[in-house]
Amino acid sequence: MIAAYEEAFDRLTDAIVLESNWKRKAAQPYVLLFRGSAEYMKRGGRLTQRQAERLISLIDEAKSGWKRDKEVTEACGLLEAAFKG
Repeated sequence: MIAAYEEAFDRLTDAIVLESNWKRKAAQPYVLLFRGSAEYMKRGGRLTQRQAERLISLIDEAKSGWKRDKEVTEACGLLEAAFKG
């Protein structure tokens, strides 16, 4: 489970960076990353400090970029709830 999550985390954060470099941002990588991370933690997975810090930064980015997007807002809420335990 750890290796699969780490690979997904790396690929999705890479996709977010690539799209940012292309001056194009899609909500989908954020939503997938947030939902997957919340589920990973729900199942007992533990984030590294680097992963947790990156996710917190990405939540802020997503909230400012897609303020009215229901799917993004819900995914942010799921992940924030997972952080609180």
